[in-house]
Amino acid sequence: MSTKFSPKLGLKLIKFLAIFMFISGLVGLIFGIIYYLDISQDLGNNSQSLLITLVKLYLPLLLLIGMGSWWLVLTEESRNLTLEEVNYQNLQLEKEIQQRQQVENTLRQSKTKLKEQTKQLQQTLQELKQKQAELIQTEKMSSLRQLVGRVTCEINSPVGFIYGNLAFKKEYIKQLLILVELYQKYYPEPKAEIKEYIDYIDENIDSEFLKEDLSKLISSMTIEATRIRQIVQYLPNN
Repeated sequence: MSTKFSPKLGLKLIKFLAIFMFISGLVGLIFGIIYYLDISQDLGNNSQSLLITLVKLYLPLLLLIGMGSWWLVLTEESRNLTLEEVNYQNLQLEKEIQQRQQVENTLRQSKTKLKEQTKQLQQTLQELKQKQAELIQTEKMSSLRQLVGRVTCEINSPVGFIYGNLAFKKEYIKQLLILVELYQKYYPEPKAEIKEYIDYIDENIDSEFLKEDLSKLISSMTIEATRIRQIVQYLPNN
């Protein structure tokens, strides 16, 4: 049955053996030097007892050295783990800082873009309001032109009728007045009924004034109709 060791455990054992062998070898060398110096001074009289004493001291020291070596290995591993954890935390912190910076940049860009869009929307709204006002004004002017056109048509018809007939009416009145003068000239003594009506007119109406007034009235009506036609010509027809 094969036994598998993890790479980390194998590395720990190698470090432990290296430290243990180094320290135990160093302590053994010190003890060897002490033993050698004692032998050279006492000429080997107490060498056996010194050797036993050194061995008794060395064995517990080996246990302490082993424990100390293992403690050093664990301490180094703990320090390495702490450094790794610190490095990992630093890396995570840097990533978090970068992410926050990216988020801030994105928010800043979004805010700038939102301001631009808001400005464009406000400008578009202002343009729409202006166009709406223009359309309303255009509609009003169109309605006004249509109204004026209808009024113009309504005015043109009677004015044209009046203007077209005034000349004939003036001529009719002129001929009628001539006929009255001729009748009075050649029939000075009309029948009683006609004479009674003529006398009534002479008493209540000034014939000469009526003749002049009718002529002036027709002329004034012609002038005013002409003025109305000239004014209407400047108005839109539709």
